[in-house]
Amino acid sequence: MENILMNGYLSIGEFSKLCGVPRKTLIFYDNIGVFSPAYKNEKNYRYYTLNQFDTFSILTDLRDIGMSLNDIKDYLNEKSPVNYLSMLKQENHKIKKRIAKLKRISNNIENKIKVTYSGINATKYEGPYIKKLDEEYLIVSDLCNSSQEVFMIDIIKFLNYCNLNDMDNGYPMGAMISQESIENKKYTKISKLVLKSDRKLEGCDIHIKKEGLYGCIIHKGSYETTYESYEKLLQYINECGYEIEGGSYENTLLDFFAVKSEEEYLTEVSIKIKKKRSTY
Repeated sequence: MENILMNGYLSIGEFSKLCGVPRKTLIFYDNIGVFSPAYKNEKNYRYYTLNQFDTFSILTDLRDIGMSLNDIKDYLNEKSPVNYLSMLKQENHKIKKRIAKLKRISNNIENKIKVTYSGINATKYEGPYIKKLDEEYLIVSDLCNSSQEVFMIDIIKFLNYCNLNDMDNGYPMGAMISQESIENKKYTKISKLVLKSDRKLEGCDIHIKKEGLYGCIIHKGSYETTYESYEKLLQYINECGYEIEGGSYENTLLDFFAVKSEEEYLTEVSIKIKKKRSTY
């Protein structure tokens, strides 16, 4: 190394150690024209100078902030204070957008954690119960209910709509069943798809699930068997001296992401209730 330094050059192995990168990284950068050695001998061996360390450090910094190799190449070929300032502003804007996206992802994960905890804790409910629930904002989508194929298309469109408009907060998709369908024992006839929102959003259909007293039950099993839980819940509501006032809300607690089979799915069914009117 001393002999090479005396001649003003470092071998690719020595320069790679100095920069803390593999030799293949320097070879790759050279091949695409982003960062080339100062000198190549007749055997095509690559040699670098100590002065190139600063340029390589700039390249590494730009890569760390997410700049593409093509953009880095263009900048290194056209370095100037004005171009440097413009590049930094553009990259800073991109970074802030990524930070905002990561914050949304983190918030979604936190909501998924809360829902999963709710599912785990829901095992303590062995039958129907009455509970006071807070107000919730629900993004909704009406359904055609004309066929299974159209129903699945409606679900996909709704999920894509929420994702494209950054409305997905990490909550699982739920459903609403109309009071009419419940009274006619059509417990699987979904009237609306719903997705819980942490805030009231503008520019989309929002349904407000009102604060109040709800009759609830945790249904375990596939969606096709929810009628069993509906029958138990409605009987319980009646026996407790209440009647329903509105449709039901089905809130997924554990689904295929958390459990192995449909028999282990957990769904909380809740229906707003009120005291029966006295007949006297």
